[in-house]
Amino acid sequence: MLRAQKVRLYPNRQMAKVLDSLCDYRRYCWNQGLATWNDMY
Repeated sequence: MLRAQKVRLYPNRQMAKVLDSLCDYRRYCWNQGLATWNDMY
């Protein structure tokens, strides 16, 4: 049986800024990995 748990965040301005920057970095890493994959294949 699989169980899921939802978590809701209520960040203040500083936390929201940090979360946005981390999501931008994640997207950058994904795009770099995707470009490498496309170059290889």
